[in-house]
Amino acid sequence: MLVLRGEKKQDIRSEENGCYRLERAYGNFMRTIPMPADADPDHTLAKFSNGVLTLTVPKSEPESAQSVGRTIEIN
Repeated sequence: MLVLRGEKKQDIRSEENGCYRLERAYGNFMRTIPMPADADPDHTLAKFSNGVLTLTVPKSEPESAQSVGRTIEIN
């Protein structure tokens, strides 16, 4: 399983008829993605661009050992 965790922050500002309004929304999120048995988490790549997170998870060699957990840097 692949677990994605992050934090979302959003500020919405507007000014109408002399009134200034600021709305803030924030919070943590977590998504769990089932992975195939032959996925190689040690070579996973993550890229965040224009609001889209792209994960590239290559297949592992059949004899390689699976790792327990790993933090992946998002570029």
